[in-house]
Amino acid sequence: MMKKRYLWMLLVCLFAAGCNDLEDYFEDGVSRHLGTQFNVALRVGWKSLTMSWTNTADPVINQIRITTTLNGESKDTLLAKDATECTLRDLVDGNYELTVCALDANGNASMGTTLYGRPYTETHEIINSLSRVISKHYFVKDRLVLFFSPFDPQIARARLNYTTTGGMEKTLDIDSVLQVDHKYYLLEDEIDTDEPVVLSRVGEIEDSGELPLTPDTLALHDNVFTTDFRNIVQARYGLTDVYPQEFIDTVTVLYYDHDVSSFEDILNFPNLKTVVLGGNRYTPDDFYINWYLSEPSYGYTATLLDDAERSMFALQTAHDVLGIDIVHYFAHYYRTNTARWEETALATPPAAPQVTFKDPSEWQWSCASIEEYDSHLERLSDQNAGSAWRPEYGTSASTYEIILDTRSSEVVNGVCVTQVHDIMLYDYTIMPTTIQVQASNDRSTWENITYVEDNELGNMAGEQNFLYFTEPRAVRYFRFRINTLPTSSSGNNYGVILGEISLF
Repeated sequence: MMKKRYLWMLLVCLFAAGCNDLEDYFEDGVSRHLGTQFNVALRVGWKSLTMSWTNTADPVINQIRITTTLNGESKDTLLAKDATECTLRDLVDGNYELTVCALDANGNASMGTTLYGRPYTETHEIINSLSRVISKHYFVKDRLVLFFSPFDPQIARARLNYTTTGGMEKTLDIDSVLQVDHKYYLLEDEIDTDEPVVLSRVGEIEDSGELPLTPDTLALHDNVFTTDFRNIVQARYGLTDVYPQEFIDTVTVLYYDHDVSSFEDILNFPNLKTVVLGGNRYTPDDFYINWYLSEPSYGYTATLLDDAERSMFALQTAHDVLGIDIVHYFAHYYRTNTARWEETALATPPAAPQVTFKDPSEWQWSCASIEEYDSHLERLSDQNAGSAWRPEYGTSASTYEIILDTRSSEVVNGVCVTQVHDIMLYDYTIMPTTIQVQASNDRSTWENITYVEDNELGNMAGEQNFLYFTEPRAVRYFRFRINTLPTSSSGNNYGVILGEISLF
């Protein structure tokens, strides 16, 4: 009998504890529970969270309470008893906890339902993954050039607002047709660059509806450069990182000589007058003319251009807006007959710089890695580009380190690297495309003497490559590092062949 009494007392205690957890109360002697919300859902929006629910038909409900918690801090929002939705706006980035419950007139609460959400803001990963619509832009005098990103279906609308030089405010709607049909676009109107040019975008993400994204103002001096162009500027001028605006404003001539991805960087230079293509590629007349006459039916070019469409647009725009002259040597980058503008097309090679070469009669060459094989290092200074230094083929890629002892410390301005002129079948595949040049006066401490470590080389037969040092130097020893190249696409053998190395 005592056991049954204790058991009943335990059940009563458990029931009382459960009633307290649910904030039960007694009305007219009857235990009551406030009706809870059901079908609770949370929708994520732009800097907002919207909670929705369905109310229980309970006449005692007096208010609805939304409790918002972020980083341990909570805030209550009280709504009318028949409210079924609550939108919290102007939220910062973070993971929010939202709880909805009902209250009676005495402040008693129903059981709450809690959901979690993170609003879309500028720092949200999904927002950052949406297309910027305009990947690049250039202000070319009073004209605006736009490079569009690939069309993104999650961008519902995009619009560019600008002011013309006549003071008229205008709008360009950027839809899928414009983006797809005109990857590169020159705005027809003349732009007042003293007024802001603003891009507005509206995103559309599933289950969240339209999101009015933060507008972007297009910077007047954005000056974004490709990696290839940065390499060109560093090799020629020694400039790295951000180029000062005074440098950009003073450039009137640009040279392109080696393989590049695009010519688009020319649009950054407001005072550009001339673009020279292949102007520093010094090739013997006989090879130059024979190659040019024999290859046109194949459409080959002497220098590669990765994005021809973008480059042709940039040249055309610079020609039409800036009035630049395009000096085009040989068949570098594109065939002359494919140009859609007037240009100075030259079917003869540029004249090599007039320099005085050092006397190589006392020079001594050495290369530790090829002592057992007579590769004829002396041919590098025999003043005959028809003969060649040709080490033995190897089965893997390697780097040769060649030391030149000039036997005296003369002032030197640069080095001329000449490709072999008389080549055999497939020798062109192993003519070097880069070289490293270092100098020393004690053969112990070496330093780079060009602006870049790896100097690009033109590798047409007999081509001369003039590499200027950062400053004239009185040097006795030079060290050259040259990489081997695969003799074929299979890559089973590696070799290298070179005609001359001269100092001037």
